[in-house]
Amino acid sequence: MKHRKIKSEIAFYLQNFDQIEYHEYVDRQTRDFCRKIEKESVNKQHTDYFLNYYVPKVKIYDILSNDGMTKLVNSLYKLSHQKYKVFNVLYRKPTILHKYDYVHMQKEHCFLGRLAEVQFIDSKYINCIDITVTQMNDIYAFIEYDISFSIMLNEENRNQFIIDYLPQITDDDYFESFNIDGCHKLEIIYEMNQNYFEYICQHFVTSLFFSETGTKRKLLSIVYQIRKESIDIDKIYLGGNLCISYYNKDQNIILNRNYDSTKYVLLSGDNEVPKFDISEYVMKYGNIFYLRIMGESELTFFEKEYSKYVSGRKKIYFNREIIKLFKQVRSFSECQPLRGSEQELMKDFDKNWILYKGNNKCRLKDYKYIKIEDYKKIYEEKYDYMEKMAEINYTKSNQVIAVISVIIAILAIICS
Repeated sequence: MKHRKIKSEIAFYLQNFDQIEYHEYVDRQTRDFCRKIEKESVNKQHTDYFLNYYVPKVKIYDILSNDGMTKLVNSLYKLSHQKYKVFNVLYRKPTILHKYDYVHMQKEHCFLGRLAEVQFIDSKYINCIDITVTQMNDIYAFIEYDISFSIMLNEENRNQFIIDYLPQITDDDYFESFNIDGCHKLEIIYEMNQNYFEYICQHFVTSLFFSETGTKRKLLSIVYQIRKESIDIDKIYLGGNLCISYYNKDQNIILNRNYDSTKYVLLSGDNEVPKFDISEYVMKYGNIFYLRIMGESELTFFEKEYSKYVSGRKKIYFNREIIKLFKQVRSFSECQPLRGSEQELMKDFDKNWILYKGNNKCRLKDYKYIKIEDYKKIYEEKYDYMEKMAEINYTKSNQVIAVISVIIAILAIICS
């Protein structure tokens, strides 16, 4: 039912999207928005809204267990040679006789390196996807998909990119549903447009490679937005109080997100595509850093899956699905750093970055967030409950099997 609804929404978008009409609507909305902001006395100096940018690349991030890594590596060897060229695959192809441990215990050191480079042979938009891997903790690897475009996507090219790839979306792709009834046509098309671009980029991850959760939720992403003019942090408008921005003093770049903790944009001036990689922070700080940026999203996703068992809709048995949930709980209840502590993360951050809430500076340690100890406590409580329920259901199953075995034995004796 949900998939049919999403397909009808995509059809609505394709039938009603018009480049000229949409461009005029965006211009009107932008002018009205700028006037409204400039009327507010506190925002009079922040009149740079970072318009007229282009998108050279998008980065998608995912986490995979050892089983997931095996399937990801396998997918690299299965890509069509007519459509893709795969270079420098880090690991050998797993076989039935030879399986490998891609994720293992690493407390004193951690690996960070390129997993593979996938070049697109005949794509109008995408040049290549560079895949990097590091280890987040003892259970999950952290994967970065660096999607580089062969053309710089301005607004018009970006819109056409969406139109060209929407027909390729399948039931296996993650897409949010929109209310296309009762809303102004251009208003809902604008909302869909703002989300579809990243959903399509995620489509390449889930369709070409492998993701354990990418078909069920939005993965963490960073959209690079580049312009000719340089950035002046004192003039640029960073959004309302729900927007969080991280300003890098040395590189003069801004990492910005709104209320959605999975959607980031990286702003850069002087036509420079900056070298920025959060994988290095994950390699060094593990869960401590990852839960800073994705903790709330991970907890929301976990609660959605966990509620199936708490409500009684599903029984907790030791099957593949519950084992995945056990891994997630165990993974995020670990708080031991791979190399750096939370205090070192704070020090490292203050050395290179400034945190903004809206356009107001604030210190990272003063910013309200769920602390790492709180995550640890939440996940440990859930782990204990799930473990006990699984043991109870396992005991019940054994009792049922024993009774059935006795009945079969009695029937066999009677029949003989």
